[in-house]
Amino acid sequence: MSMQFSPEKMEFQLGTQTSFAPRKAKDNTPFCIAILADFSGRGNRGLCETGPSLAGRKRIGVDVDNLDDLPMKLDCEIHVPLGSSEGTRIPLRFSDMDDFHPDRIFDRLEIFQKLKSTRNLMQNPSTFAEAASQVRSWIADEQEAGKSDAEHAQISPEQEESDTETVERLLGKRSDKEPPPASASRSFDVNALIRETVKPYIVPAPDPKQAELLAQVDQAISGQMRAILHQPDFQQLEATWRTLHFLVSQVETDETLKMYIIDVSKAELAADLASADSLQSSAVYRLVVEQSISVPGAQPYAVLVGGYTFDQTTEDIKLLQQIARIAQAAGAPLLAAANSHFAGCQSLAATPDPNDWRRQPEPAVGQLWQQVRQSPEAAYIGLVLPRFLLRLPYGRDTDPIDRFDFEEFSPLAGHEQYLWGNSAVICVCLLAEAFREFGWALTGGLGQDLASLPMHIYTCDGEKHITPCAETILTERAMEVLIEKGLMPVLSIKGRDAVLVPRFQSIADPLAPLAGPWR
Repeated sequence: MSMQFSPEKMEFQLGTQTSFAPRKAKDNTPFCIAILADFSGRGNRGLCETGPSLAGRKRIGVDVDNLDDLPMKLDCEIHVPLGSSEGTRIPLRFSDMDDFHPDRIFDRLEIFQKLKSTRNLMQNPSTFAEAASQVRSWIADEQEAGKSDAEHAQISPEQEESDTETVERLLGKRSDKEPPPASASRSFDVNALIRETVKPYIVPAPDPKQAELLAQVDQAISGQMRAILHQPDFQQLEATWRTLHFLVSQVETDETLKMYIIDVSKAELAADLASADSLQSSAVYRLVVEQSISVPGAQPYAVLVGGYTFDQTTEDIKLLQQIARIAQAAGAPLLAAANSHFAGCQSLAATPDPNDWRRQPEPAVGQLWQQVRQSPEAAYIGLVLPRFLLRLPYGRDTDPIDRFDFEEFSPLAGHEQYLWGNSAVICVCLLAEAFREFGWALTGGLGQDLASLPMHIYTCDGEKHITPCAETILTERAMEVLIEKGLMPVLSIKGRDAVLVPRFQSIADPLAPLAGPWR
């Protein structure tokens, strides 16, 4: 297949005819976008509802005016580990978008406030000896540390408290805007948690110097903050909300273009569809199809966005097939993220050359994938890759924070330290802009790219490096291979803070445009 690789003119190929005659929107029908994702951190907390409980959830309209209120409205919360052990997990609640920022985390968690207090004491010559003694106690064994804590209670006095009070202290004082704390499932030894956190950074010395200890405490603060920000569940939740923020900031909503979110995890989708007697009796069907087209006066969806990444596994492919049937019934395609395994590699960023894409699925998995691609409903699924950068790493030269000197990025830490977003929203932004220009006649050509995206430029070993907007730079041949596999590549434009989508298509085989209500 030969394609012209040009950001000046890329073709949007959107399906208008299929064998099952999809619904076509009337001119006065608004363009409604539904984003399905785990917005409340349900997966992290082991919450999985199906049946009537899931079907009863309401979609929530979202725009620039109410976006910041939604985390609190949805009781957004995850439990994250602190220190080096997975055994100690504390709840982190999110009332607004700012709660994902290191400054807000620093202010809310008692562990950071205690380290800050100790650091201040070390900077004072009159209290340095006591503070240094306390720091040394943090790397002693548990029995000795407990004794030392009692001896140095004048530095950080603690009183007996209930488990709930301890968890509240760990989170810091709540603002009036924050929801009440959940009860703790186990007691927390705050001092033991402090010791566990700082132990990797404190180097024992008989006569530690002030500068050395200060540097070690600073490393402990930065290391713990970095661990929280890069904890997979925290990353996933932050990415979900920042992806939504990106979409809302790019797409202007009004009476003709509307946006909704539905709080549902991928595990809930799978569990509900697996337990239902039929597709039509599933909660997902009632939530997506009946609420949008079966209720009098309801406004149908134009496109569904799945805030999920689908892998080349039996479980995910079967789930995709069921979702495709729901999307077909709703008359709106689902756009979601594809794992690099569909391209034939472990990571597009690590191996952007298609000559290295030699990974093959298990025969049964490959056969199932081909069956799904050749089904009529396949025209209602679009899988997008690679991901795009949601924000620059926090740091002095990129995005400085106020509370302490913090460099989130390390050249040695690897690709996953970045906050990557689901590129399906890139496609939705372009669809929404096409709707603004052409209305429902989206089958016309549109030459466009999406610019002003984060692009990380840094220096390592004296050399300049660039992390592009969409993970890596793909060649025209790589683009063609991905398209032949039924995927929708999002391409970084070299030297620019922009990406482009060369082709809107479904996963169908033979290759087919993305079906939808457009004309």
